[in-house]
Amino acid sequence: YSKQKNFLMSLSHELRNPLNSMLGNVQLALFEKASASISEYLENAQMCGELLLHLINNILDSGKLEVGDLEVHSTNTNVHKLFERIWSISSRLITQKGLTGTFKISKYVPAFIELDGYRFTQILLNLIGNSVKFTDKGSISVKVEWLQNEKYISDTCFHPIPFDSENEGVFEKEEVLTTTGIDNEYAVLSPRKRVGMESFHTSENQHGVLKLSVMDTGCGISEVDQQKLFKKFSQVNSESSKRKIGTGLGLYITNELCKKMNGEI
Repeated sequence: YSKQKNFLMSLSHELRNPLNSMLGNVQLALFEKASASISEYLENAQMCGELLLHLINNILDSGKLEVGDLEVHSTNTNVHKLFERIWSISSRLITQKGLTGTFKISKYVPAFIELDGYRFTQILLNLIGNSVKFTDKGSISVKVEWLQNEKYISDTCFHPIPFDSENEGVFEKEEVLTTTGIDNEYAVLSPRKRVGMESFHTSENQHGVLKLSVMDTGCGISEVDQQKLFKKFSQVNSESSKRKIGTGLGLYITNELCKKMNGEI
């Protein structure tokens, strides 16, 4: 087992270097003047490369977690730019599957937050990627909120909204913020429309809780299967899926990363 693990880790490292080089060249090619079709091919190649790199990083991090070697390095990070980068990858993945998607960011989210941008990206891509895998039709919605005032922060404000099988308009009833007293004003990123966050004015040196919600109209998860979600190599059987999808590592790693970043999922 240890030999197989060492081989897999070594192979993952060897794969990552040429993949990073390829992605760098694709990015340079995108800066050049090209026809719309060529640009689209390059953007698709970039998306596939980013997702493959993300998968390789999950495999590497799984090995690091086993030996207690997974590290988190927090720095003052421009999260607005981070959200735009994450959505540029995710939105193409969503539209390619014929789904619709939106990414809403509260105006109260500071432009800079002390966190590990690489790990934060890994968490969101794992969650959005899961939504895409298990949603065959409908929508995927991502919402980012900043809970600054302690009186608005409680266990209940982090409870997921249950899916209503009789009324699938889940996104119409998702506005939990109305119960917290925080004003609902967002910048919205979507595949066809981008509203910039330049006009957002947030004060510096805030303390608060960053809340991320990923909602979809996918197959859902039974209460029994929810107990398996964060176990390594565990996958939930879905009636709508005849085959296993993914590696079973994404949510395991996401859960561990959230803990290391003083959060929870």
